[in-house]
Amino acid sequence: MKKNIALLLIIAFLAFAIAACGSDSSSSSSTDGSTGEASELVKVIDIPLTQEEYAFGVDKNQPELLEEANKFIAQINSDGTFEQILNNYFG
Repeated sequence: MKKNIALLLIIAFLAFAIAACGSDSSSSSSTDGSTGEASELVKVIDIPLTQEEYAFGVDKNQPELLEEANKFIAQINSDGTFEQILNNYFG
């Protein structure tokens, strides 16, 4: 039970950490990525550079970890959180 709770806390922390990595409206002046002085230093390009798929591994000896991770993924897919994160960071 402690492992399940720890897993859920870790996954929730990672989800919130990923969501918190984006910029908010107070730090950016437009939607094209230009932010005044910073735009002089960095040019944002809208070209996909890779077509990578991401995954994480689960120890075969911990089937409960896999089950909890799959439940979490199913939950964020069903309630729209996953789509919201994708749209926020990948348009």
